[in-house]
Amino acid sequence: MTGELQIATINVRGLNDSNKRKTFLKWIENKHINITCIQETFITETNLEKLQDDWNGDVFVSAAPSSHSRGCAILIRKDFDYHLINHTSDNEGRKIILNFSYLGQTYSIACLYAPNNDNHRKEFLIQAKKWIEQHAINLNSLVVCGDLNTTLYPIDRMQDHTKAA
Repeated sequence: MTGELQIATINVRGLNDSNKRKTFLKWIENKHINITCIQETFITETNLEKLQDDWNGDVFVSAAPSSHSRGCAILIRKDFDYHLINHTSDNEGRKIILNFSYLGQTYSIACLYAPNNDNHRKEFLIQAKKWIEQHAINLNSLVVCGDLNTTLYPIDRMQDHTKAA
């Protein structure tokens, strides 16, 4: 699959459990995904080393303020032949942007984890747009991924879909 840029985005609902983290990372590896954006990692500065040790590739993190909420990261496969230009993240565990070149093309990829509160989410998305415009070096080859905590239908927010009937 030379030349294909494969990107996935997944809300992992925490990666502090060793078995869950290793199973998830093995799944990514088996799928041959070049770049994986993950949200709700619960990865903090103090437990970041566990993720770095378990992943056989590059890890870029926006660390969570707590080991029970937030956090987002971008994982790059070890055999993905790219050139890192730069990366930037916030200190809230909600935004990270990676600028890189691949096969002569420059890309910017932003991973976002929006708040689930309607008012906070609206303000976050307004600020995230400005932040991306400030930090992305190629808006023409920009990929925005993540968990925007937005649904099209109220039923999609329900925890137990059997109650909707």
